[in-house]
Amino acid sequence: MSAVPQVVAVIGGGRMGAGIAQVFATAGASVTIAEASDDAARAARLRVAQGLQRAAEKRLLPYQPDSVLARVHAIAALTDLPSDAALVVEAVPERIGDKMTVLTAAEQIVGPATVLASNTSSLSITELAAPLAHPGRFLGMHFFNPVPVSELVEVVRGPETDPSTVRAALNCIHALGKSDVVVRDSPGFATSRRCADSRPAA
Repeated sequence: MSAVPQVVAVIGGGRMGAGIAQVFATAGASVTIAEASDDAARAARLRVAQGLQRAAEKRLLPYQPDSVLARVHAIAALTDLPSDAALVVEAVPERIGDKMTVLTAAEQIVGPATVLASNTSSLSITELAAPLAHPGRFLGMHFFNPVPVSELVEVVRGPETDPSTVRAALNCIHALGKSDVVVRDSPGFATSRRCADSRPAA
C-alpha cells in the first residue's frame, strides 16, 4: 500500500483546495493551506473543519474531527510554505496568470524533489509549466468535487513531465484510497481526452 506524504501543501483554500487538504489530513499528512490574507487563511481552515464535521456526521470519518484538523495549518504568505513538502497542489481560481505566479513562487521555496501539481480542470499543463525552471516535476492532479467522496483523480502529464513525477502522484492518489486515470495534456475532462495507460513508462 502506498504511503501518504508526511507533508503536503495546498495553495488556495476555496472549496476544492479545502477538500484536497481535508483528504490528505484525514490520511495522516500534515497539510499547510496557503492563502492570500489572514482572513482567507482562517476561512480556508474553517472550510476544512466544516467538511470534517459533515464527514463525521455521515459516519465517513474514522477519527475525531479535531484530531484531523490539528494536522491542518493555514498561512497567509507563500514564503511560509513548508520547504520539506513532498507535494504542492495549486488550487487557485482558473486564471492562468495567477496559477503561473504561485507555481513559480512555490518552486523557489520547496526542495528539488517536491512534486508540483495543478488542480486545473481546463488550463493547459504545458502552458502552466512554461515558466518553471524544472517542468519535469510538474503535472496536473485534477480532483473532482466534492473531493472527500469523489473516487477519481485525473493525472495530467505534460510533454516534459518526468515518469517519476507521475509515479509519485499515483502513489499519493492510491494512499488516499482513490482511483486514477492518466491522460495526456489536452483541454477538458477525461471523458473528452484520449486516455493513456494509467501506468507511466519506466
